Amino acid sequence: RDTYEMLLQTGLPLQQKAFQLGLRIEQPQETVNRHKYGGDSDYLQLLGAADYSLIAKGQKDLFTFCMCAGGVVIPSVSEPNMYCSNGMSNSRHDTPFANSGLVVTLQPQEFGSSHPLAGVHVQRQYESLAFAMTGGNYFAPVQRAEDFLADRTPSPTEQLPSSYQRGTRASNLAAVLPPSILKAMKVGLPILDAQWRGDFLQDAVLVGPEMRGSSPVRIDRDPVTMEIPALPGVYPIGEGAGYAGGIVTAAVDGLRAA
Repeated sequence: RDTYEMLLQTGLPLQQKAFQLGLRIEQPQETVNRHKYGGDSDYLQLLGAADYSLIAKGQKDLFTFCMCAGGVVIPSVSEPNMYCSNGMSNSRHDTPFANSGLVVTLQPQEFGSSHPLAGVHVQRQYESLAFAMTGGNYFAPVQRAEDFLADRTPSPTEQLPSSYQRGTRASNLAAVLPPSILKAMKVGLPILDAQWRGDFLQDAVLVGPEMRGSSPVRIDRDPVTMEIPALPGVYPIGEGAGYAGGIVTAAVDGLRAA
């Protein structure tokens, strides 16, 4: 984010870009395995921890992103006094938890400003709220999926199962989402649950916010040379430059530039 600010001050053209944000969801990995493999343990031994990729179509689509089978929820903090979540798996995929991003696309016209970094300002607004609501100690705000859908604010003393290692605090996650994203989450989650015949939200815990689906900024580049027009020899590529949304697409953009 400091790099974006620096580039903007130099006069280089930056553009607003749609980006994805939402929450993360954690379920017992056993639930995911059972849904995908049934009761056949041979599949688990052969294929390892099961994953999933789901989408709920609507006025705004809700979809899973960066699913981490047998993984952990981690902080993805890029500035002091802010909090957002992400996920990862070690090579063995052997924790008791599955986690995945649950994200919705926010369009530039929803940023509330024409400033090139308006999307970054949206991220900062909700990340600072998430940091404050857990006491300012980089704990993760968490909530049962059923309570989130029922608009029930949990007791802050409630202890919920989570792989997040710094600590958690039960919170109302509606406070860390823009209104249009919150609405899409409330509509989409029951659809995803129906696709899994009630297994998707069973024992599910939500963590948030998830703000790293993609960059809200794009650094302008020549479509043929892939260089910044005012800085020949400088190639903005991949996610941070606003030309990819994930590991694979970032790698492909790098290959194209090379």
